[in-house]
Amino acid sequence: MENTRRSSNPKISIISTFHDGNTFLLGFLKNMVEQTIFKDCELILVDADSQGNEKDLIVSYQEKYSNIKYIRTQMLKPTPCLNRAIKEATGQYLTLALIDDRKSKTCIEELYTVLQQSPLVDLVYGDVSLSFVSNETFDQNTHQKKFEHSQLPFSRENMVKCLPGPMPMWRKIIHDKCGFFDEDGCDFADDWEMWLGMVHAGSSF
Repeated sequence: MENTRRSSNPKISIISTFHDGNTFLLGFLKNMVEQTIFKDCELILVDADSQGNEKDLIVSYQEKYSNIKYIRTQMLKPTPCLNRAIKEATGQYLTLALIDDRKSKTCIEELYTVLQQSPLVDLVYGDVSLSFVSNETFDQNTHQKKFEHSQLPFSRENMVKCLPGPMPMWRKIIHDKCGFFDEDGCDFADDWEMWLGMVHAGSSF
């Protein structure tokens, strides 16, 4: 295997869920394994009953990278799948990776470094730009604008913009205090509800 020297105790769990993800999955996997700190991570993929050949592609990557974990489930809603990934995670830190997003190669390492250096901070997040062209890379893209949340400083008041956006990294231990993502009332705002709960509990971002 390509990554036989990878840590059996990952520092970071990269969690991702998808349904029928063939359009984006190959580019996503390439982006993940190119992360500068990938050897210190585990990538947990929860497949919500996809009907294509997603499993075959992931298995081909697992043959090279032993730190990729694949879970297939018949649950279709994203929030239970996200919670399943968190419960499977063994890293001290968690980060989301949406399969239609592309990160800079240093993204995960930079977020991890800031958390390591900021013991009073529970969550960090990166700036995000928006592109309307599928599968563009981070280095070569036609992005149109910066996400609004990326232009605002963190404050309790500015959390109305769901500041962490799609690029957060947070301490897994926070779930001991704040629970998991809301599976009943927040199908498409589960992250916003979770981050608001963390801020209410006293977390700094």
